Amino acid sequence: MDADSRLKLDLLRVCQFQPGSWEKRFVHDVAALGPYDLLSLRQQHKVDVLYWRYRRQVNALRDANRSGGYPVPLEPEIDFSMRDTDDSDYEQRRPKVEKLDKEAANALYKLAAWNRKAKGK
Repeated sequence: MDADSRLKLDLLRVCQFQPGSWEKRFVHDVAALGPYDLLSLRQQHKVDVLYWRYRRQVNALRDANRSGGYPVPLEPEIDFSMRDTDDSDYEQRRPKVEKLDKEAANALYKLAAWNRKAKGK
């Protein structure tokens, strides 16, 4: 884990999160890692996103510590490479999803026909 990530996590750890939120669990779990543990690209991206999302609290803490070498919150770039290119699960689900879409369209058609009949049109 690089120094910027460690400093970001130190500030995020004292931020106020919603009770039981995934963000709170994520920050506390990742902050508990040792200094020589590596973060995956997704974890690093989530740290950057959370550092930006909680920038008001982070800036208040930075000001209280006279910056203390903490990095300035910058809006993270959207990185589409974080998506899995091998989405084999979707390929397996595709026939089922298409079948459900057809069934939903049929149900809407039947409902519209029933409504027309009930209204006498």
